[in-house]
Amino acid sequence: MEELQSFEQVVKAFEPLIKKTIRYAGLQKDYEDAFQMGMIALWEAYKSFDPLKGYFPAHAKALVYGKLLTYKRKEKTYNERYSLNSSELETDNIAPPPAWQLSLELDQFGLSERERCWLLSVFEAGLSTKEISQTYNVSENTVRTWKKGAVRKLKKQGREKVYLEQK
Repeated sequence: MEELQSFEQVVKAFEPLIKKTIRYAGLQKDYEDAFQMGMIALWEAYKSFDPLKGYFPAHAKALVYGKLLTYKRKEKTYNERYSLNSSELETDNIAPPPAWQLSLELDQFGLSERERCWLLSVFEAGLSTKEISQTYNVSENTVRTWKKGAVRKLKKQGREKVYLEQK
């Protein structure tokens, strides 16, 4: 392949390479997404190929394989970070503490008034984001912001507590 042909001809010639690489990388579950990533990598190889520096099939194979492995690594990381574990699914069996006890314990976390409102509304009253926004006459995005702030502060306190216990 001294002269590169049109991209359509390159796709026809290298489609088996993309499919084989998808199987080799173990991406059959997300086949369509992986195939698109392979096509993007092939396009990048087609555009960046310099005939003076080497052979196109080797260049294309390296880019396709690298792009698909990067895609696999990112998907794995995403799935590990954002998957529910069994302890998060079994929260219905846990009885919440009394409201006065919860209110006293919230003082130690440095939550703002709105973050406390969100926390108490969710855990005490069992309200959804939409219901909280209607109760306080604010948008749902505002309630989500309260949630983010509260969760961030609670996580920070949890990490500090674990750190101090390890000393």
